[in-house]
Amino acid sequence: MGLVFQRASGSILRAWLLLALIQCIALTIAALPAIAAEFVDDLGTLAALASFSLGLLGVAALVCFVTLVGQWALFMPLNNLLFVDPVERLGVWGTLMSVKSVYFPTLAAFLFLIIGGALGVAICILPGFIVGFLFCQSYYLTAAKRMGPFAALARSFKLNTRHWTSVILLPIGALGVLIVASILLSALSLGGSATTPMDSRLDAISQLLLSEILSFFVLQVAFFLIFLLHAALFSYIETQETGRLPVQ
Repeated sequence: MGLVFQRASGSILRAWLLLALIQCIALTIAALPAIAAEFVDDLGTLAALASFSLGLLGVAALVCFVTLVGQWALFMPLNNLLFVDPVERLGVWGTLMSVKSVYFPTLAAFLFLIIGGALGVAICILPGFIVGFLFCQSYYLTAAKRMGPFAALARSFKLNTRHWTSVILLPIGALGVLIVASILLSALSLGGSATTPMDSRLDAISQLLLSEILSFFVLQVAFFLIFLLHAALFSYIETQETGRLPVQ
């Protein structure tokens, strides 16, 4: 895990944060009509703002999903730093551009996991977790190993059934990270409400925006740690399968 963090702490981390910033800006813009509605009393204007807000939320959700897939496609340059060349030769922009060739296979694997997991949960909660567990390497394989989505799904199934005692550490570790993040989010929320006087609607909105932005970046840190946990676990499995060790 230490080696993975070291290799990811340069342009990989900066590229992740740049995509996170795009998500944050999109969500903030989407919230502007709702903020403006706090200062409007006319029903017609409120209805127009509500409709506009829904449209912006849809655009923001799309932007967030597109950039989220881009974040997880960063497995490709990270895997190169681990197993091919440990010297970082790409800047932030070069790192982002390097994932273009694996973006759509990674997107396809993501969509399969989302749809398959959702259907499994709808039928019964357990099948959803089973789908997520068996195929959770698919988007790593599409990015890091440049596999097609179907080949990655098949390979993920084989690897995860063979190394299930290792793979089970992933949801356990991710759950631990999310629990810590939830505690931090609760502390931020309680601390902000206790220390900031709500003298006006403007104060309340400013406090809410600050709290939401801080919470967003706490979640981004949590997701980045889970990303690193993915990379560490699956690179370990790769070493077990092929005998290849990370380059020094």
